[in-house]
Amino acid sequence: MAIQTDQLNLLKKHLSDSYVAHVPSLLHPKTLDEDNRKNIDRAFSAFSLVYLCGIPIAQACAAIVDDYDDFGIDAIFYKADEETLYLVQAKLKAGATFNQAEANGFCQGIRKIIKQDYTGFNQHILARQADIDGALEQCSEIRLVVAHTGDGISAHAQKALSDLLVEECQVEERLKAPIIDSDAAWVASALQGANAYPRIDTKLTLLTIAPLSLPGSPTMARCHFLSLLRYISCMTKPYMSATLGTS
Repeated sequence: MAIQTDQLNLLKKHLSDSYVAHVPSLLHPKTLDEDNRKNIDRAFSAFSLVYLCGIPIAQACAAIVDDYDDFGIDAIFYKADEETLYLVQAKLKAGATFNQAEANGFCQGIRKIIKQDYTGFNQHILARQADIDGALEQCSEIRLVVAHTGDGISAHAQKALSDLLVEECQVEERLKAPIIDSDAAWVASALQGANAYPRIDTKLTLLTIAPLSLPGSPTMARCHFLSLLRYISCMTKPYMSATLGTS
């Protein structure tokens, strides 16, 4: 099931606020608005790495290679303590499935990286060629990640990815199945882990206020009101960004 619209908007805001400043510069920048939208999309691959690998945002953003001529690979990250090389494709879009064309592009890039064939790759990847070669020499596993917010992975895309694993695993045993499917539900859960919750605006109308007091204690009215606020905070978790107005 695809991510809900409010969750997608929240994700984009979180990426804009916390990730975009760390994203590598575009090789062919356009207008400010176009570049910002593109960089939010590019940041999604880093978001997946943060919650998959438990790494800082800046480190995850440094793994981004998404740009022209990326051959379907949006991020490359080597987790040294696990000896695992992650190759990521991420699609930040609502509704549509991860389709066969996207899977085919990813498969092409994977085959080229495994063969250490950098012909035609963009400068983000070429600049990291030595590091990628080193990771390929040192890693014990190669894991493929598809992060997406749409309506799942299509049957044809699944077949393309499965065929890749069957074919390439015969010559590269470190390539491990299954594909890591970071779907809409996973993204929503990761958002909660980032404490990124929808804003809740509500108004409290106090119908009756009575100046009740007890000797030696604050007014009961004030105590009851503070108790009410605490109750609302508890009831609205995990949506803690509440703006409370009174009239």
